[in-house]
Amino acid sequence: MEETLSVSVIFPCYNEERNVEKAVSETLDTLGDLELEVIMEEDGSSDRTAEIARSLADGDPRVRALSFPGARLGRGGGFLKGAEVASKDVIVLMDADLAIHPRHVRDALERIAAGADLVIGSRNAHGGRRIVNQTWARVLTGVVYRTLVRLLFFLPHSDFQCGFKVMRRRILDDIDLTHWDWEFDTELIWKVHRAGLVIEEMGIVWTERGDSRLHIFPDALRMLRGLILLRLGR
Repeated sequence: MEETLSVSVIFPCYNEERNVEKAVSETLDTLGDLELEVIMEEDGSSDRTAEIARSLADGDPRVRALSFPGARLGRGGGFLKGAEVASKDVIVLMDADLAIHPRHVRDALERIAAGADLVIGSRNAHGGRRIVNQTWARVLTGVVYRTLVRLLFFLPHSDFQCGFKVMRRRILDDIDLTHWDWEFDTELIWKVHRAGLVIEEMGIVWTERGDSRLHIFPDALRMLRGLILLRLGR
């Protein structure tokens, strides 16, 4: 019998007032036939993100709004706060700007049902592509980061920072995630790998939305420091 999986989609949000309503509506329209919940987690925003998320939650029982005003948890911390209250079989991490469309969730669910514990989206794997190319600086940063991760952690994957991860909820009980900054995705993949669980990489279509929060040089130093501390177990 084919496994029927329920789904929690988590959107960590920071100053996403322009994106949050569309993220929710497109997710519900695309995946509404599934047993679904959409969790909008907001922390530290200075705009109307929290207000809009609460309004969306009031209008649909499938939507939940979490807010941590005054705190800046980072993408990893925001995801983990959402995961604490997620109630479904499978947890999906997505970016609120929908650089990756929710339709990819269905493909990932097929892989989960077939035995994968974690599916990671990749812009570089077979079938993956970018609709709008990144600047040379972002491309270079990505290449350097990927090379560092492979050297430090001996992981074979082609894209560690893609904002699309799909996992069985129970794997979060088997690993301890402590890094909430840029290196969060790498820690997740590395610790799932070390736990002997099944990771699959899936090509996705990624669209540059032109609102990157990445500041090349200072953030590159933060990434390097975070990776080194992660490798040292700190």
